[in-house]
Amino acid sequence: MKKLLFILIFLCVYGFSYELKIKSNITALKVSEELLYIGTDRGEILRYNIKSKILDEILTLADIQNYYEKNIKPSIYSIDVLDNKILLVSEGDFGSKNIWIFRDKNLDKKLSFNGVKEVFFINEDEILLTFLGANIKQIKLSNLQERNYNFSYSSLNDASIDKNKKTLVLGFESGVIEIFDLQKWEVIKKINKIHKDNIYQVDYKNGNIISCATDRRVGIVIKNEEKFIENNFLIYACALSSNGEFGAFSNNATNFTQIIKTKDLTQQIQISNEDLMVEYIIFLNEHDILISGYGNKIIFRSFK
Repeated sequence: MKKLLFILIFLCVYGFSYELKIKSNITALKVSEELLYIGTDRGEILRYNIKSKILDEILTLADIQNYYEKNIKPSIYSIDVLDNKILLVSEGDFGSKNIWIFRDKNLDKKLSFNGVKEVFFINEDEILLTFLGANIKQIKLSNLQERNYNFSYSSLNDASIDKNKKTLVLGFESGVIEIFDLQKWEVIKKINKIHKDNIYQVDYKNGNIISCATDRRVGIVIKNEEKFIENNFLIYACALSSNGEFGAFSNNATNFTQIIKTKDLTQQIQISNEDLMVEYIIFLNEHDILISGYGNKIIFRSFK
């Protein structure tokens, strides 16, 4: 049974601008249409309707154990949504990662692996898993048939899939970005001149790429043109708008998230991070954005 949660929202006097606070720490976010799915460090999946501003608790996972403790709340690491189904990765017993599918109020544990970072729906019957150990795995749920691909780099830090589920962009510890064709099941391009070191995040929208790394660069690839912005501090989070016109990246040292035009890298606006250590940036549309990190607060802002 769904449980309606109390939420605290601060409404500002200008435009689309407010904050959402929950009772747990945020560990995963996914936007689908007007719904924001929130994973927490207490094994919860919450669903927030951005339009009506109603927050529901969808599910809470059972406690887990490790070698030192029992009755531990599992963290949610990754969420994807397809129609009325939720795919998620959670912390499992003794360091494992569990893969679940939630639909029609039923939660089914499908698989368990070590080292899973992110999960994506490909279609109704196929899911894609990315692993810290620089490999990916596509699994057919009906018969558990797998196909695997191993990359040559030591660590895979982040991945982003296009809305048609045909292309995957991956960022590696080495500073290399790879573009992977999910139908041909092969790498179709490597980008190795933007970053010199560990990539934290990548985002892929409308054929464009944004990336950020420990080399203090924000990379932009638009219409196959590669360019970057130099910063004075590490950039941990970045994102693109749906058509790739705008990019965003967060500088935790200055406590601001910057919105830029990807065409010419001009800055449009700075948004205060409100003392968050930002890990998540999501464009809701071409002019509205959300910002969050490990904590209990999500910031919604407009930059019209």
